[in-house]
Amino acid sequence: MKHKFPLPFFFASSAYSIPKQIAVRVTLLLVLAYLVVQMAMVNVAIYNISALPIYLFYNVAISIVLVYFLTVYFSVSVVFNYREYGLMASLPIKPQRIVSAKVISSLLLPILLTSILQIPVLVLLVLGMKWEALLKTILLLPTLLVFTVMLLVFLLSLIQLSRKHLTIMASLLLNGAASLGIAIGFILWIVTSSKLKLTTLWSDFSMDTFSSLVQSVNTLMDRIYTAAGQVPLLKQVIAAYTSSGISLRFLLLLFLFWFVSFLLYQGAVQSLAVNYLQNGRAEMGSATFKKSKAYAGENEWGRYFQRERWVLQSEPYFKLQVLLSMILTPVVSIGLLLADQKQWMPTDFFEGGRLEIVFAYIVLFLSCMNNTSGTPYSREGKYYSLLQSLPFDQRKIYLTKVLFSSLIGAISIGSSFVIFLLFGYATVHSLMLAAVVLLLMISYNLLAPLYDRKHPLTEWKNPSEAIKSNPNVIFSLLYGLPLLLILSALHFCLLWTALPIGLSTAIILIIVLVCDLLILKKMALRS
Repeated sequence: MKHKFPLPFFFASSAYSIPKQIAVRVTLLLVLAYLVVQMAMVNVAIYNISALPIYLFYNVAISIVLVYFLTVYFSVSVVFNYREYGLMASLPIKPQRIVSAKVISSLLLPILLTSILQIPVLVLLVLGMKWEALLKTILLLPTLLVFTVMLLVFLLSLIQLSRKHLTIMASLLLNGAASLGIAIGFILWIVTSSKLKLTTLWSDFSMDTFSSLVQSVNTLMDRIYTAAGQVPLLKQVIAAYTSSGISLRFLLLLFLFWFVSFLLYQGAVQSLAVNYLQNGRAEMGSATFKKSKAYAGENEWGRYFQRERWVLQSEPYFKLQVLLSMILTPVVSIGLLLADQKQWMPTDFFEGGRLEIVFAYIVLFLSCMNNTSGTPYSREGKYYSLLQSLPFDQRKIYLTKVLFSSLIGAISIGSSFVIFLLFGYATVHSLMLAAVVLLLMISYNLLAPLYDRKHPLTEWKNPSEAIKSNPNVIFSLLYGLPLLLILSALHFCLLWTALPIGLSTAIILIIVLVCDLLILKKMALRS
């Protein structure tokens, strides 16, 4: 069979469909342009306060981190599932070719997005007439990005060899945990190999004036750059990249990275192809979710809750997103509190009661920044038409979806504040902050689904299209974030006016409560 069919693009287009609405396309382009502008601002700042070698190092480091998490977020779920098996099994295509196309498709979106965000870097190097650095960046950066993606896919593919077929939910969890473990392992390798003491990073860090802050950031960046230059393997790459001229060592490194990337690609394809047919049959033959027990009570709200629970259980990917929404905030909370206890942050950063306030708002924004609050109607999929045609109370459906999202957020926030208590930081004021955070989270969940309620994306084949690659996620942020940003800014302004911390929090608590009641009243009138 001739290889004329662009199979990698088939998988890429199946996973990442372009929105049909012109308004949504324009919005996505504006968001991408906004990201490019933000990256440009970061690049200009680093370029002006540091030397060229340090700037080049951080550009590569940021790009590698970005492509890694884009691959985890977008591509892992494409490579390590078998939704296409029902279609591909009937075609005269070898498993190796199918897997090869899936692996290649995993490169497309992460590397494309990362490359677009490199435009400000290239412009800065051209304006500064840094021609050698420009050529080296064009040669080395794509090489390292491809190597990063291939290394991740290869390591995850080895897991497929060491286990039998798992459910979709278990597979997503396993790959997510493994990806996080690989990232943590790499960071620990750098820290231990460079003999870097995290407490020394923040020594002499000052935020008294703007000039002292800039100088402190420059010193911090220089220390990290120096430490990374002591790590075996990394120091050869950094030296070849940041030195003047294009040396033979630099060209050999390019060849070595491409050769190793090719070997990783072949290894990943072979590892995934070994059990492709067996895993495909097992996944197609397994139920996607356990059947929910019918609600036997007479309460009408119970029936609406039962239906929303059934929607969340209809796809393993939905359940995974709910689980991630509940555990992400507590995990980050532990990291933040450990950073304070181990003095990994500037010593004066959390003084004067700042830790309590900063912790509360970090918990708030983390609990709201999820893909589930803003897409409850898109998750309905093919059942959305039934939702509209049957005589359901649309207001109760909306409130049920809000309550489910708020319940998930409440678990996340509650567990984070319990961790705050166990670390010995909690005070009576912490209870007021917890109430503010909970009410603000409810405010966000009341506003976030409004656009999705009017314009749901229901024609999806892959459940990830309904959540993580759904443009409505962006619109939900535009609907829900402004209120959070305004009230949090107001809270900090009250603190800066030397108002007692308890009184300022009480004022915000009353304002948030009034806002929630007004939003609920507005929704009742619309319904």
